[in-house]
Amino acid sequence: MDEEELSLVTTKSKKIDLENLSIEELKEHIQDLKSEIERIQEMILRKQQSIKSAKNTFGNDD
Repeated sequence: MDEEELSLVTTKSKKIDLENLSIEELKEHIQDLKSEIERIQEMILRKQQSIKSAKNTFGNDD
């Protein structure tokens, strides 16, 4: 498991009581989540590209 995947596991285990957050804190949390989603999407694209590259190199054995 690389550092990026470990970060995802750590993030998933973090529980936040949204009911007790202020509006500003909720907005910050939303921004944090958007950033996390973007980071995950980039990681997915990198992994898909790696798989595509491997298939092109070694053949497409589905």
